[in-house]
Formats: sequence, C-alpha cells, structure tokens
Amino acid sequence: MGFLNICISEYSEGFRLLMKASSLYPILPWYCNIGFALYYYYAGKYEEAYDWAKKAQPSDMPFITLVRLATQQKIKARKNDTRQKTAPISREITDRGAEIMSLFIHDSDLRERLQKELHSSGVVIE
Repeated sequence: MGFLNICISEYSEGFRLLMKASSLYPILPWYCNIGFALYYYYAGKYEEAYDWAKKAQPSDMPFITLVRLATQQKIKARKNDTRQKTAPISREITDRGAEIMSLFIHDSDLRERLQKELHSSGVVIE
C-alpha cells in the first residue's frame, strides 16, 4: 500500500506505510524497495534513493531499470562526474519508457524529473 501511495503523490503516508512494512519484514518485495527509492528521490536524497533502487529485484524489470538509471545519473550530475558512461539500456525499455513510467508514477512532476535525468544520461524514452 505504501508504494501505491508514493505513486499517487501521497508521499508522507506512503513513507509511513513503507517504514511500518520494513519494521515487520526483514526482506522487502521489489515494490517496497522501489517505493523507498521514489520517496527519497522526491525528497532530494539521491544517494539513499539509489541504495534502495539497487535493492529492488528483479533488477532487469524495466521500471526498476529506469528508476535506478535516473537516480544514478542525478548523483553523477551533482558530482560533475562525466567520466563514467551509462550502461547500455535495451531498445524495448526506451521504446516503452514513457508508458512504463506513467503506469506507475502518477505525479507528473516526479515523472518529469526522472525523465529529465534519463535524457541527460543519453536515454531518450518515447
């Protein structure tokens, strides 16, 4: 439920529910991990967001891949790190990226922020 709250812009309530779940269960499902990642990204805590995005499994799920990549790019941009190249991303993900993002994230501001970071990393989602 916390993940869903995050997806519809109810960040405080979503975070509260995710914290409750994390206190009850030592191993969280992917949607809780990515929910934490989205919350911390929204809050501007990009290192924490990336740590949570890395925990989300299966790591090859397109939505997880997009959030992880956008978060990683935001950290690189803040550090002015242009040395590291972005890992290649499949054409299937880029072709459906905007659709995938809009299926999960209903906060247009957060979705646009994530897409901006993807674009700055060279990943243009259509």
